[in-house]
Amino acid sequence: YHPTARARLTALREAAVDGAVREWRVRVCLRQGDWTAALHWLDRLSASERDSPRWRYWRGRTLESLGRTEEARQAYRTIADQRDYHGFLAADRLGAPYAIPSAPLAVPATELDALLAGSPGLLRARELYILGREPEAEAEWRQTTQQFDPPALKRAASLAHRWDWHPQAIATVARAEYWDDLDLRFPLAYREEVMNNARASALDPAWVYAVIRQESGFRPAARSPVGALGLMQIMPATGQEMARQLRDAAGGAPDLLLQPETNLRLGVRYLQSILERLQGNPVLATAAYNAGPNKIAGWLPSRSAVPADLWAETIPYQETRSYVQRVLEYATV
Repeated sequence: YHPTARARLTALREAAVDGAVREWRVRVCLRQGDWTAALHWLDRLSASERDSPRWRYWRGRTLESLGRTEEARQAYRTIADQRDYHGFLAADRLGAPYAIPSAPLAVPATELDALLAGSPGLLRARELYILGREPEAEAEWRQTTQQFDPPALKRAASLAHRWDWHPQAIATVARAEYWDDLDLRFPLAYREEVMNNARASALDPAWVYAVIRQESGFRPAARSPVGALGLMQIMPATGQEMARQLRDAAGGAPDLLLQPETNLRLGVRYLQSILERLQGNPVLATAAYNAGPNKIAGWLPSRSAVPADLWAETIPYQETRSYVQRVLEYATV
């Protein structure tokens, strides 16, 4: 956010200007508190960019900061009924309740039974899943549902949800582009372990659930390309350090991180440790869970406080910026 960065963004030839440049022109002005310049660049976003919840919200924040209160409220009202991060922020600015509509899929049990009975592939997937052979179960499921239309995908998602095969239910209903069955998309799986560990660490269980949902989609055997493991995607070295803090000599073994009970215990402990390190601020701690506490310490403002929504919008890494906003949205849901 150095002044030269702003000058360079402003001086770019039009042929070199793309969506990323247009958005960063706005972000740099927001971070520098230059609301007049921010409004100038907001007006130069493309029509589709301007209509997104993100930039409608920031138009409202910019107008509010310029004293144009009624125009700001009008901007907030256009998105405050949306079930997403910026819609929730807009509702906060209006003092309005969050809009969290839920319309569970109403698939009769007889339809689910008929779908299963008529599909050898789904029967094989179910048996493999019960046997703990999840990669093979996923392959059967993927092959069988490849040609399903949206109504069939919704029924299949309901079937997976009935088996508590949450990762498959979430992925399948997303393929159907059906977003309103919140019980299916945001299951309270491993409830006793999540609640007990969150309580022991004085953390909001909704935040823990949001991290699990974003990190692994409730896949206990998840492995990332860099080696993070399990529901909360813990690096082995982090698991060993948390186990030492909890005086658990064996708990940090990498293979144990694939066990939900161990993973949740150590992952919640890690969340607590970075929350304590970062001012007790869950926005900073969420960012640190993705990018690491040292990186976040380097992103903290050095001169004066920055509002949390502004800090989250101007995180330099796109991956971490998106991660923070999704986790906060999921926690609210």
